[in-house]
Formats: sequence, C-alpha cells, structure tokens
Amino acid sequence: LRFFLRFLQLLLALVICGVYGLDIHNARKSGYRQDGRWVFALVTAGLSGLSCLVYVLPKLKSYWFWAWDLILSIMWVAVFGIFAKLYVRTHPTIHQVHARKMRNAVWVDLVNMLLWFVTFITGLVIWKKNRNA
Repeated sequence: LRFFLRFLQLLLALVICGVYGLDIHNARKSGYRQDGRWVFALVTAGLSGLSCLVYVLPKLKSYWFWAWDLILSIMWVAVFGIFAKLYVRTHPTIHQVHARKMRNAVWVDLVNMLLWFVTFITGLVIWKKNRNA
C-alpha cells in the first residue's frame, strides 16, 4: 500500500510539474514575468517528486520522515487554496482550454494534498508504534 501511495504521489507531482511548468514556460516566452504562485506550485511538486524518489531507496523507511510528509501536505494545502480561489468558481466554456486545464489541475492539487496527509498520518502512526515497541 505504501509503495502504491508513493507511486501515485510521484505520478501526480509529475502531472503538476507539467501543467504549471508549461504555464511558466509560456509566460516567459510571451515576455511576462514568472508568477510566484505558479513557481510555488512547481517547487512543491518538485519537492514532492524528489521525496518520492528518495523514499523508494532500499533500506530507507519512509515513515521516519512523517514530519516532512506533514510539511509537504501543508504546502499542497497552500497550492490548492491558491488555485482553487483562482479557478474553482470559474465556468469556462469549451473554447477556454487554459481555464479548463487549470480548473482540472486544482483537483489534482487536492488529491496531492490528501495523499500527502494520508502518508503523514500513516507514517506517524507506524513511527509511534515502532518507537513504543
């Protein structure tokens, strides 16, 4: 189960890196400055993906890092909050592809937040259980 959760976290982090990274790239190509909200989302996704890759190292018990999972969960709360405020209440038409894409990305942010919270809780429980044993 833990491996499956980490795989999902990695996969969704890569999705968000692609979505927000493409936006940053297109903004830069068009001469716009990089928006800090998009950069924060990209940093959060990058740290999440990197963490997942570290967690699959042999002999590394990822439940030792429950506090880091909590930090990433909080970062995903912030990402979700930022982009939910921008896009959830919008009702894009079929021609507003970017707005639809961003609105869908908000729900991926939410799933990321929930997955990191679940691994934080499970890591904390396993850590406490092993500590008391």
